[in-house]
Order: sequence, then structure tokens, then C-alpha cells
Amino acid sequence: PYNDVYLCLASLAKNRVYSEFFNKKSKNNNKVIMDEGRYDGFGRLSMEEFINFAEMIEPDVIILPDSFYNKKETVELSREFAGKIKDETRSNLMSVVQGSTFEEILECYMELSGIEEVSSIGIPYCMYDKHNALTMQEIAYSRIDFVNHIITKNIAKKEKYHHLLGLSLPEELIYQSRLGLADSCDTSLPVVLAKQGVSLERDAGVRLKRKSVDFNSPLTRTEIIMSVKNMEVLKKYASGTY
Repeated sequence: PYNDVYLCLASLAKNRVYSEFFNKKSKNNNKVIMDEGRYDGFGRLSMEEFINFAEMIEPDVIILPDSFYNKKETVELSREFAGKIKDETRSNLMSVVQGSTFEEILECYMELSGIEEVSSIGIPYCMYDKHNALTMQEIAYSRIDFVNHIITKNIAKKEKYHHLLGLSLPEELIYQSRLGLADSCDTSLPVVLAKQGVSLERDAGVRLKRKSVDFNSPLTRTEIIMSVKNMEVLKKYASGTY
């Protein structure tokens, strides 16, 4: 298999086929991470809905609701949901750092790390580009800089699991591998690049631009082959063997 980790959206769990697919993956010892789905355009779920969908899918990890670029609301949501969800499920809980400045994100990281029920910290790929003003390279460097900062200042909470949410630049995985804090990463980049005709084997170092991709359109055979090869390159980046 090319992955043993699956990311699902709680907002789609009302679809029986969808929820049963991920529940089966979870029961077959695949790691399933459940996210609310707001980044993908879905609305906020109620506490009752969130817990109900978590019980249907039985994910290994639940990403707690957050508020984009808003440290205060994110911390409040994590504290509110963590206490109630932990009593209802056996899933591990992940909080996602948010803020509008480097300082706010750092404060958010420290506060979320202090929540007892939270065992994982998610670090988003787009940390404080609220107005879409940064290039893909600048977005990647901002997260590298943040991780490097908490390591060098000796404030990284290494007892927590650290997950990279998304990926803007393939080469970021090389740097994150060297830093050694991140435990995992989810990304659609291999497929996104393949649908743009970009091969990481052939076009290493290509400068990526923001471009929307229609994930509802079927992949061609060429795109499937290229996606698989792109995955293999990213796995080498992440393992430090490239």
C-alpha cells in the first residue's frame, strides 16, 4: 500500500457508504484521522453531531475544531470539545495551532500542549497567510521556521505527537525530517502535481504556484502512475533518503 493513514471529514460522515468505508479501515488497523472539514468548505458541527460521527467512524485520531488564524477561539474550542469528546470516545485528540502572528501561534502551541486530553498537535501548512499574500515557498519556510524555533528554544513538547497538516512545497519534508519533530504529514500534493503534469522525479525543485484542482474529475492512467511516483519521492524526502 502507498499509505496506511486515512484522513476523513466528519461533515461527510452522514453518508453511510463514506462512514462505513472509514470505519472498516479503522477496524483493519489502518490509522484514521477525522477532521471536522471546515478547511474544505463545510460548516461548523455541533458537539452532538461531532461526537455522533466520531462514534460512527471510530477514528484513531480526532482533530478538534479550530478557528483559522484565531488563537483565542481555537484554544477555547479545544478545551470545550476535549473534555466532552474524551469521555465519549477512545480516540486520541489533536489540537491545531492557530494565530495571526508568529507570537500568537507560539502562545497557542504552548496553551494547547497544556491540555491534558490532547495527545497530538497539528501544525497547519499555511500558518499566518490570512490574505493569501505569500508564495508557496514562503508558506513552507514559515512552518520550518516555527518548528526550528521551538526546537532551538527547547520548548517543543516532544512528549506530544506532532502532525503536519498539508504541504505546500515538497522539499519542506527534507527540512522537517532533519529537524526531527514531525511524526507524520498528510497531503494531496502527489495528486495535485500529477493533475498539473508535474513529476517530482523529472521536475525536482519546480516552483509551485497556487492553483485549484478539481478532485471530482477522474484521474487518467498517466496521472495515476505519476501520482504514485510522486508519493515515492515524498516518502524519500520524509525519510531523509533522497
